[in-house]
Amino acid sequence: MQITLIDRQNFHTFQPLLYQVATAGLSPGEIAAPIRWIMRSRRNVEVLMSEVQDFDLSRPCGEAADGEIPYDYLLVASGASHAYLDTMSGSRSRRAEDDSRCPGDPPAHPARV
Repeated sequence: MQITLIDRQNFHTFQPLLYQVATAGLSPGEIAAPIRWIMRSRRNVEVLMSEVQDFDLSRPCGEAADGEIPYDYLLVASGASHAYLDTMSGSRSRRAEDDSRCPGDPPAHPARV
């Protein structure tokens, strides 16, 4: 059986240890590894760096950014995304008073004297 693994990135990150990198307990290289290196002993695995955009279930074919990829069996692992209290985007810094408000609450204004 031939396996084609398609991913947008060429590495796998062990996400449960991301906090260790954030606190300088581990280096990024200790929780991330190239997918080709992980699969190096599997001669039947081809790794493609691309993004699947659509599936045509009537004729087993996946549409990737690079073109169509035929398949006999399809396994979809959509991945995960995280929200770290908006600190990762860099859009603004967090303050202690931000954590006491609920989503949808009006913004806190300083007291007027």
